[in-house]
Amino acid sequence: MEKNLNYFMPEVAKGKRENFEIVVSDRFVDEDGNPVAWTFRLLSAKEIDDLKNAAIVKKNKSLLKVDTKKLIVDTISETIIYPNLKSEELQNAYGAMNISELLDKMLEGREYERFTDKLMKAQGFMDDPDVIIGDAKN
Repeated sequence: MEKNLNYFMPEVAKGKRENFEIVVSDRFVDEDGNPVAWTFRLLSAKEIDDLKNAAIVKKNKSLLKVDTKKLIVDTISETIIYPNLKSEELQNAYGAMNISELLDKMLEGREYERFTDKLMKAQGFMDDPDVIIGDAKN
């Protein structure tokens, strides 16, 4: 195979980044009773690094901890397209002051866990917090 940089040009790259959907809950349905999917955009590698680094909490000089709640909420906030979780109307309807409170009030525990697991995997985050810390430190 010839070494050709044309294979790596953006216009020929396959699998271009696209939005993706997740059915977060079967409780939110359209007029026909079908679950309504939430739409997200994929993060760039730099955005993933920035979110990981922002979620690192220093416990002491040698111990780092990941604030997983912050990492998850920031990831949702940065990638959600639909529904608009920043909507004042939606937040007011649930008596929430921000996205984190809104998600806590909108979703049941099992829904939230399944949803955030799918979202973080789709965005390329690892399941192991130690890997996240290792990546963030490097």
